[in-house]
This record gives sequence, C-alpha cells and structure tokens, in this order.
Amino acid sequence: EPAGKDTGPALAYAASEVRARFGEDAVMLCLPSDHVVGDGFQETAETAVDVAARTDGLVTIGVEPDRPATGYGYIEPGDDHGDHRGVAVFREKPDAETASRLVDRGCLWNAGMFAWTPTAFLDAARSGPLDPLVDALATDADPATAFERVDPVSVDYAVLERAADVRVVPAAFDWDDLGAWNALGRLLDGENAVLGDATTIDATGNVLASDDKHVSVVGVDDLVVAAYDDRVLVVPRADAQRVREVVAALDAPF
Repeated sequence: EPAGKDTGPALAYAASEVRARFGEDAVMLCLPSDHVVGDGFQETAETAVDVAARTDGLVTIGVEPDRPATGYGYIEPGDDHGDHRGVAVFREKPDAETASRLVDRGCLWNAGMFAWTPTAFLDAARSGPLDPLVDALATDADPATAFERVDPVSVDYAVLERAADVRVVPAAFDWDDLGAWNALGRLLDGENAVLGDATTIDATGNVLASDDKHVSVVGVDDLVVAAYDDRVLVVPRADAQRVREVVAALDAPF
C-alpha cells in the first residue's frame, strides 16, 4: 500500500490490483498476519472462497467466542444457507456486559478474515468513505495520489457495515488474535508465559516478553511486561488492549 491508512484503503487497492491482474472472476482471500489458526482452517477458507464465488456477496469468517471479549467486534448471524449464514448486524467492540449478552445470543467474533471477488468489493465500497479512492484507482491514477483522497478507515466501517449482501462462514478451527500481549498467555504453556529470557519468583499468570534483555518479576500476578528496544511496558493483563493508548500518547506531539 502506498500509505498506511488502515484496512479499508489497503483492501480497495488490493482489489483493484487483483482485478487488473487476474480478472473479475478471481476471488480474494484477505487474512491478517497476526492470527494463530488451528486444524480445519484450510477447509473453512475454501468454503468462504466458494461462497464468495457462488453468491457474489462479501464473506467474513466468524469465530465462536469462548469468552465475552471486549477487544473484538461481533457478528449477529441471520438466515441459514447451509454452509453459511447471512449477516444480520455487525456489532462494534462492546463493553463487558454487552459482550456477555452477545455471547449468550450466539453471536460470533468478527475475525477480520474475508473473501470476495474484487468487483463485488469495489462496487460495495462506492457511496462510502472509500468512493474517492475507488474512482481514482479506476482511472489508472497513481496509487499514492489516490490514497491522498481518503482518510484512514477500517474495512468494517467503510464497506461491510454498509453493504447489502454480507455472509458469514463459521470457523471450524481454533483461533486467536495476537494483536495484544495477553494473547501469549493463552498460547504459551506454563505458570507464566515467557518469550525471551526471564526469571519468575512467587509470580503466576504473567506474560513476559523481551528481545535481548533479562526480565525478572517477583511477587506479582497477571501482569504483562514487555521489553523491546529502548521501551518497557508494564500493564495488567486485563488492560492489555490499552496499549493503543500508549502508542497514541507516544505519537502525540509535545
């Protein structure tokens, strides 16, 4: 992508490139790079691609929640079509009470994995925040110039939440999102999840990660301690999603 402007512009640019190189009948499978997937992923991905080709709709993969997480968006499934469901409503990242209600109602996590034809996506992207970018790309404008016409925006808000025909394929595989440090605590075995060199004394439930530094914790529980380059982060595991606030504060001008 010519500039980092979140997932909406990036996927519009990708769709334009795929259509130009491979034609309108190609199907894009869009996958984040920071997810962990288990057995059964290939079968689910193939189903999503098949549904996208068969229906010409926008397809997302939905994960069955194992906890009322507040860091993910939710999908409320609609009509049953056998190997997939319609999407009734997308729900933004909820508070804890709302997340519990959504899980009880059978909603799925929006994993951010998608399948669609480039034409179906670009048509759905019109009449929304990405419309100036789609128009520019259609006229063979320089991608960098085209990106200047839009603000950063997620594909969920820019396209999926506005589209008329969105389908969801339930995930038939184990899944986790490594977008926050506390995810390592779910994936690494042991009293404490350790990535790098660390010593723990009278400490449990911690996530410790470092590059070339030794990290020691004594008498503390359920913390994230991450030491990389010249930065050290210490945060309760329950607040690991708040790392975004730290990034924003560090990026803010003094």
